[in-house]
Amino acid sequence: MTNPIRTLVAGAATLHHEDPVLEPAVALAERTGAQLHLVHAYPPDAEALRRYRRAGFVGAEPERFYGEELEEELADDARTLGRPAGIRCHAVAGAAAEVLPSLAAGLDADMVVVGPSHRGRIAGAVLGTTAQAVLRASAAPVLLLRGKLPDRPLRVLLAADLTAHSAAAHARGVDLAARLAGVYGTDARTVYVAAAPLAAEGAGFGDEPLDGAMDELRAMLSAQAVGGTGPGPEPRVRAGEPAPGIVAEAAEWGADLVVLGTHGRRGAARWLLGSVAETVLRTAPCSVLVVPPMRMPYAPPSGRRHASVAPAAV
Repeated sequence: MTNPIRTLVAGAATLHHEDPVLEPAVALAERTGAQLHLVHAYPPDAEALRRYRRAGFVGAEPERFYGEELEEELADDARTLGRPAGIRCHAVAGAAAEVLPSLAAGLDADMVVVGPSHRGRIAGAVLGTTAQAVLRASAAPVLLLRGKLPDRPLRVLLAADLTAHSAAAHARGVDLAARLAGVYGTDARTVYVAAAPLAAEGAGFGDEPLDGAMDELRAMLSAQAVGGTGPGPEPRVRAGEPAPGIVAEAAEWGADLVVLGTHGRRGAARWLLGSVAETVLRTAPCSVLVVPPMRMPYAPPSGRRHASVAPAAV
């Protein structure tokens, strides 16, 4: 491992201590030793902001006072956890899907953290749809946290499709997963789901294609293990459709984290696994880490940014 996680940016969709990302993100910062930036993006036409304007504040004052008010609420939320010292709180006017990736780029963050909706699903809620947009726009790896990571060796399932892009994302994913695991370490497995239409039909699909895929997967893992300190992930090959296969493997094995990679292309074609990654994000029974191949140049967020440090608990 060569790249420690120094800076985390976590999006808080609501100013309430029960926001699904708040406690897991704080615990993750403690686990990794990273600086945590909690971010709340608010609409520029928020009713409370309009009240400041109607009260006679002029120029940038409404945004400044309203931003400070939101930051203090976010700091209060952090204080409820009893471990807020040094956490940076930000209130930014704009859409979270733009604010989080842009702020992360400006801070040179190592990871962006988002949470599922309050209903426990990534789709069908404001935070859920925002998380999908953040995943597409972020140059930094994005972690969808479904609760706190367990205080034990982390079961990490990495997905590979045996391409050069996949191999690069896999290598980075192994390193990031080890950092997320911290002192607990990882129990890692890499799965390749081989398309096998004949197997689904029971029409004489033999073991040869799966054997060949296993040989390729082992060769990739062996090449990446050179110079490593451990045996590397356990190889696993399944027959079937990629997304259901990855999710089934995660469920059957009891994975704590699934790791997927993306291409550098923008838009729907950006996913290394096509629509597979999005399906896994919606349906995986555990947290999911999405690893992009490169960083994008920094562009300031639209809207005024406010920041403060959450004081220590009293």
